[in-house]
Amino acid sequence: MNVLGNTNTDVIAKEITRIIYILTSKDGNLGRSWCSAIFSFDGIRVLLKMLEASVDTVVYCSVTSIHNIITKLSVNEKDGNPNPKSPILIKFCEQLGVEHIAKKMHERFHFVQNNMSDNRFQGKIQTGVKFIIICLAILYTAGQGLLIFYSWIL
Repeated sequence: MNVLGNTNTDVIAKEITRIIYILTSKDGNLGRSWCSAIFSFDGIRVLLKMLEASVDTVVYCSVTSIHNIITKLSVNEKDGNPNPKSPILIKFCEQLGVEHIAKKMHERFHFVQNNMSDNRFQGKIQTGVKFIIICLAILYTAGQGLLIFYSWIL
């Protein structure tokens, strides 16, 4: 994670985020183990930083990896609801993850909206729509976790 967090080389960032995406996408205990390891090595902070990359693949792989990590490490398998005391949700919110994701989603939304009729951007528009859906899933999970947390307090 240190290499990814400190690189200024697009090719290295692209390859490392692609590998992280593949590892966090694994099913079952293997996927949870990889997500846990990446989280343990400050992965959320580094992946949030990668959302500012200039290479679309880096941004897409980063947001998808964040989604995978949050889903696999914060959601209760029995009822499908996020655990608001989950270290991943707490860390994600502390590192302003909601704000970073919302900002990126807003940027992609306006790109898609402003280029809908331009055939040159159809591939980017399709990827942009998927990106927005992933961002919404992250925000939904974080928001749902916060609602459960605050309902316990009140």
